[in-house]
Amino acid sequence: MLAILKKVGAKAMGREESLSANEDEEERNKLKYLLAILKKVGAKAMGREESLSAN
Repeated sequence: MLAILKKVGAKAMGREESLSANEDEEERNKLKYLLAILKKVGAKAMGREESLSAN
């Protein structure tokens, strides 16, 4: 996510930075993990526990 924000910032300042496919995939995985954690925290706050696993 940070890389995406850096890319948007660089584009706004007139510089373009491209991510390699590997870096892009890595950022996507980090974002998926972060979203899973946020879902878990949200579920806990609403009074129900949910597992991070897909099962």
